[in-house]
Amino acid sequence: MNKQIYYLIDQISREKGVSKDIVLKAIEYAMLSAARKKYGPEKEIISKVDAEQYNIGLFEIRHVVDSVENPENEITVEDAREYMENPSEGDIVEISLPMEGMGRISAQTAKQVIFQRVREAEREVILKEYKDKVGQVVSGLVIRKDKGGVYYIDLGRVEGMLTRKETLPGENLKRGDAVRA
Repeated sequence: MNKQIYYLIDQISREKGVSKDIVLKAIEYAMLSAARKKYGPEKEIISKVDAEQYNIGLFEIRHVVDSVENPENEITVEDAREYMENPSEGDIVEISLPMEGMGRISAQTAKQVIFQRVREAEREVILKEYKDKVGQVVSGLVIRKDKGGVYYIDLGRVEGMLTRKETLPGENLKRGDAVRA
């Protein structure tokens, strides 16, 4: 991968508060999903990631056999010589798949999978952060008040709700007011 991808991974991990490994795994899973969508579920496809170099490769797995019965997953010993030295029956050959010709649909699939995985990881990080604060007094700023009298409070990375029952009688908070709840 080039430096732009490295900077993109770094930026996403900092913005969302998740590790670079999680973002890289999301990209790996997304590329695998896109490849399966393009080549079909019959093909056995794996992805390999080099976290040091930020390289992702897609590979088709084929089993070396004497006579091919399933051309999607098997390869003859003679044909396997093109991909490895001294192949024998029972070996596994990894054939590199090009990522350039994936197409627009595959790119959209990959994008959706990446965003979904990163969003899930971000939720887990926030949940871990605020799980210990249940029952504690926290500070925040009033964002808005809805018609039912519920105040929405900005607590940093999350938004809290302060119901009418939880406020003092006659208390009228305005947008931007500091609140401890």
